[in-house]
Amino acid sequence: MTEKAIALVTGAGGGLGSVVSRRLSEAGFHILLVDVETEGLERIAQTLPGSWEIHQCDVTDEGSVSQMMGRIGNDNGHLDVLVNNAGIESGALLADLSAGDWRRIFEVNVTGPFLLARAALPIWRRTRTGTIVNISSRTWLSGGSDAAYVSSKAALVGLTRALASELGYLGVTSNAVAPGFVKSQLSHVKGDPAQVEDFAQRFMEASPLNRPVTPEDVAETVAFLASPGARAITGEVVHVAAGSQMAVRVKTAAQRRVEQHAAIESEARS
Repeated sequence: MTEKAIALVTGAGGGLGSVVSRRLSEAGFHILLVDVETEGLERIAQTLPGSWEIHQCDVTDEGSVSQMMGRIGNDNGHLDVLVNNAGIESGALLADLSAGDWRRIFEVNVTGPFLLARAALPIWRRTRTGTIVNISSRTWLSGGSDAAYVSSKAALVGLTRALASELGYLGVTSNAVAPGFVKSQLSHVKGDPAQVEDFAQRFMEASPLNRPVTPEDVAETVAFLASPGARAITGEVVHVAAGSQMAVRVKTAAQRRVEQHAAIESEARS
């Protein structure tokens, strides 16, 4: 049984999940790397500066989740942070979106976090403390062209707030992180590499900071919400989107002149 604080990260084999795991490991957590496919997790684990375990789990399968959480409770005795990062999207427009794809996306993106939180409840009832961080998306607020994905991420915000309300008496906080577009292994649903780059560029242009969002940006926010400094924060959605979650900016003539002047200055310095 480890005395270190424990953080469980689902979808740990993905680009964002691996970075979140590494950041929490740097913060001193014992990391439980969880994914439906464990191939590659050993390689990711070797990059962590601290201790770790690997768990194979299908977050949509009630039995798989219950068995894993039972082992964690028996072997470690506590679970301090649950990061529900596993997620999928189809990239399909409404006319091409099948009912099966709709259900599958909701199973992974919403049912999975529900099953994991419910399975962790016996642990939290005993320890009287815990933190849930759900990885949503800026699209829960802004909308988008993938109805299943957008709807599932909005539902995840609802689940986040319901858990914050219901589990507060146990000392459990529940918050969501809503990133803007982050280039990752899931980016292929946006199209070929050139289309992905164009998509990323359009998000930069929509950002008041005119910068991309990186996995490290998201991981830093997760680490803060998992820290003692965030113990009074619950039921919140933190947008890590470089401002792109706000209304689309309509550039005025004055703003265009400022940008042109900045471009001229930049060219002169180079």
